[in-house]
Amino acid sequence: MAAPVLSHKKFYIVKPAEGTNYIKNPRFDPPDGVAGWASGTAGVVVALSGDEARRGAYSMKITPPNNTASPVGYDNLAVVNQLDYTFSFDFKGTEGQSFVAAIHDAAWDAKKTASFTATGYWQRIELTFTATENSSAYKVSIARNAIASTDPFYVDGAQFEQASKATTFIHGYGDGCK
Repeated sequence: MAAPVLSHKKFYIVKPAEGTNYIKNPRFDPPDGVAGWASGTAGVVVALSGDEARRGAYSMKITPPNNTASPVGYDNLAVVNQLDYTFSFDFKGTEGQSFVAAIHDAAWDAKKTASFTATGYWQRIELTFTATENSSAYKVSIARNAIASTDPFYVDGAQFEQASKATTFIHGYGDGCK
């Protein structure tokens, strides 16, 4: 598959929306790296990597075992009843492989899912849901479906925010984000 091409060149002014990213260290900068992210599946390796990165010098590299669904998740996210929340992230994986992203409640019941196929290039994935309870134990996950491959995939720019759609990327080191 060829890389995306800009066919109509236009200039835009981006006015960032005010908000809070509830994922600590969404660019996976040291010293925290991948702290807070884990997989409950044996053999899935979650690591800090400089191999591929979109938002800084590092990204999260997930190396899955062969023929095994390979999720990675982040937990302890707070939600308020009747408010919209959006999970978005940069993603790069082997072209044609199938993945699913999800927002889960405290019991790991999926409240919203989005299936997608890797393009082999960086892509931005987003999913939104409306909370039906107050909780401080929601979770987000990204998983490769069980296939015959051990190719790694990469995540960068992870964001969980109270919004009805993804806003501009927010991280604690940016202007106005401290």
